[in-house]
Amino acid sequence: MRGLLVLLLVSVLVAGCGYYPPGHGAGFGPEVKTIYVQTFKNRTEEPFLDTLVTNQIVERFRRDRRIQLVNDPAAADVTIGGQVTSYSRRSVAYDQSDNILNYRSKIGLAAAMTRNRDGMVLWKGAVAWDDESQSADNKAVQEDSESAAIDRICTRVAEQLYYRMQDNF
Repeated sequence: MRGLLVLLLVSVLVAGCGYYPPGHGAGFGPEVKTIYVQTFKNRTEEPFLDTLVTNQIVERFRRDRRIQLVNDPAAADVTIGGQVTSYSRRSVAYDQSDNILNYRSKIGLAAAMTRNRDGMVLWKGAVAWDDESQSADNKAVQEDSESAAIDRICTRVAEQLYYRMQDNF
């Protein structure tokens, strides 16, 4: 009986459970060797989010050595595109005099990966991330803090998009 249990345990260990950490999945499959990233559309009133998000997505996909980014959609196996769907900024912390100490900014986006040869959508989804920035008496300092938070958020939504596309492909 004990030998049967050991054999069963070894079989399970060899077969594996199928679990892998995020971003270490099977990848995009053998059919995806080249990717074109379209400029995301900005559906918010916050300027330049389309450029910031697109640049971070391009940078994230550039780090994957299994695929090649191309500048021509006709040369790509798939195209990634989408839109920045939301941007919000609200106060989240106050001092004893009810002055704002911190703001929380949040960006949401929707994206899709489409196979170029037939237009089939291979992946579709949405991601969002938020981060805090500090309030300041000096308007320039406060805007710099908000810009830094937006940069961090764009980096994180690009990472989330990459991981979800890869893991759910």
